[in-house]
Amino acid sequence: MTKHKDLDLLEDVPHQELEWKLEWAGWALMGVLFIGNLLGFFGRGLFNDARLGEPGAALQVDYQKRERYKAVSFFDLHIDADVAGTSPRLTLGSDFLNKVRITEISPEPVAVHAGAGRQIYQFSALAGEPVDVRIFYEPFEAGFSTTRVGLEGSVEYEFRQFFFP
Repeated sequence: MTKHKDLDLLEDVPHQELEWKLEWAGWALMGVLFIGNLLGFFGRGLFNDARLGEPGAALQVDYQKRERYKAVSFFDLHIDADVAGTSPRLTLGSDFLNKVRITEISPEPVAVHAGAGRQIYQFSALAGEPVDVRIFYEPFEAGFSTTRVGLEGSVEYEFRQFFFP
């Protein structure tokens, strides 16, 4: 420590320089986290949105790659009009169902059936009209989850999500 010439102050320049470097490192870290959040690395955003199925495919799935543990999330399913018929049947794998609690399905299914390693949700639809389904769920386990979702008799997709603790 050095004493300032004209004032009754003690200075520790090396300590002050270390504090400034740590402060700048903290600001840089906050900036990286802020931009990462905006881009979707920690929730909804550009790098978190995912889609399975091409436009015009029998089934399209829109979901988030990363979600929050114990927070209500959702994914969207779009069933093509040519495949839907009047009673499309969606399947959800039991691996996913064992890690989440389904809170709401919109529109409500007409019937729910248990199958081998999956649940089947049957919907009512107008002939020639596409069906859009939104499934709300709440993860009750943190970590990775593999989800299998499909359209009975047609296509099945599998995707991975991470639930932040």
